[in-house]
Amino acid sequence: MQTDSWPNDADGDVFQRLDSNGFDFSKTCIIDFNIDFAHWPPSEQAIKAIKRVFPEATMHEDKEEGSGYILFQVNGLLTYECVMETQARTSAIAAEHGGKCDSWGVLH
Repeated sequence: MQTDSWPNDADGDVFQRLDSNGFDFSKTCIIDFNIDFAHWPPSEQAIKAIKRVFPEATMHEDKEEGSGYILFQVNGLLTYECVMETQARTSAIAAEHGGKCDSWGVLH
C-alpha cells in the first residue's frame, strides 16, 4: 500500500502508521468504532437507533468520570473509504441524539 494514497488528515495518518508497521490491508479484520455523546448516558432512543443498524453495539461506561461511549464493530477490509463512510453514516444517526462517530481502531 502506498502511504501517499491517503488524505492528509487524522484518519489518513492512522493508515500511514498502520502501513509503516506492516499492517496487511489485503486481509479482512475487525474494525472498532466508537460513538461519543455530548451527554452521558445517551437516551434510550439513541441506543435503539444505533442498535437498529449495529445490533451488537455495546455501551462502555466510566462511572468515575461520568462518561462513556458506544462501541460497534465492522468486519471487512480496512480501507479509508470504509472508515469514512461508516463514520459518516453512524454520525448521521447519532447526531439526532447528541452523538458523533469519529474514532476507530484495529488490533494489529
